[in-house]
Amino acid sequence: MRILVVGGLPPYPGGAEISLGHFIKGFFDKGHSIRCISPAAHSLTNECAEFDRRHPEFRIHRYKMPDLDYLPYIPDPDFAALEKKKIETCFSMIAEEFSPDLVLSGRESFAPIVIPLATEAGLPCVQLLRGSPSAQIIDGNYPSELAQEFLQHLHNADQVITVSEHMARGMRKLGLSRAFCIPNAVDTALFKPLQIDKSKKQELKIPDPGPVILSPSNIIPRKRPFDLLHAAEFALLKKPNLQFVFVGEGVDMERFTLAVNRSPARANIHLLGWQSYTSMPAFLNSADMVVMTSENEGMSRACIETMACGKLLISSDIAPAKELIKDGFSGLLFPLGDSRALSEKILYAADHPSEIQRIGQQARTEVLNRDYAAIINRYLVVLQKAAEKRVPAEMNTDSV
Repeated sequence: MRILVVGGLPPYPGGAEISLGHFIKGFFDKGHSIRCISPAAHSLTNECAEFDRRHPEFRIHRYKMPDLDYLPYIPDPDFAALEKKKIETCFSMIAEEFSPDLVLSGRESFAPIVIPLATEAGLPCVQLLRGSPSAQIIDGNYPSELAQEFLQHLHNADQVITVSEHMARGMRKLGLSRAFCIPNAVDTALFKPLQIDKSKKQELKIPDPGPVILSPSNIIPRKRPFDLLHAAEFALLKKPNLQFVFVGEGVDMERFTLAVNRSPARANIHLLGWQSYTSMPAFLNSADMVVMTSENEGMSRACIETMACGKLLISSDIAPAKELIKDGFSGLLFPLGDSRALSEKILYAADHPSEIQRIGQQARTEVLNRDYAAIINRYLVVLQKAAEKRVPAEMNTDSV
């Protein structure tokens, strides 16, 4: 197949971008031809050029954008208009030159742009949903007019693929019968249990000694980093040697840094910023436990990667987490937004290291079926059907 991919790609700092990069590599390795259209923010000009140099098989056309788009709840009209203009210009040129068999739209915010372009060109289009704004729409927390516009575009796609069953069910309840789930994937050869020595921890700037609680999330509103900060303040009153490490960046970084600097827990809070994807197995394995405080997700890659490393995951009890974690068996859940309850989970885990180890071992077993090789094959089945003919609306999860 000749697949035209439009979406964010590495080195953009996000799980959806990392996943899309893996999928494209998998498609290429299976013998399919790829062309990509992807943004290059001014701040990532050099990093994008380096990534593209190392991956000539992706054949990426980068269009320039002034900044990163962290998928805010409400899109900025000026930013969206500029991106629309840039994508339209690239799309018409590349579609004519490449003659793709289908279009894969890999970013939710691109759906109102890419789906109409594919329809106008007479090309089948598969849209990926990763959690924003689809999760907010499913939860009823998105402006009604914008939600209806977004859903109308999704109705015009030939297939809509979500990363979790709760998202697929939610979209079908909203009338999108073409929505179904292919689970989020993990590289189980990269994310696996590792022994991390003291020198490696020093290199990573992981504090030692003391139990380490890691937050591998971007510092943005829906990830709720302040919940963990408040939980740290409560927990440190009872166990003052706990160390809290935040790996990520985002639109709330300045406000969050100010709050940390003013916190009585500041000596035990460590902000390490965005880290490379290849370094994350070492970060996860350096932690005693990993905490995710998100208020909504599609299906967090960081959660799956934590479990693949055999580490204890403590997560807010949102739908995707409950879909992934068996509470007390393969992880721990706490009520969303309840920092005191989270602090109690952290203290309990710190006092029961043998149970942490047991839960971590069970967690890895639970996610081994999400390896990329199997997931990429499932994607290719869908893409092949879309390329051959438009997928019928009644297709469901039993079809793949």
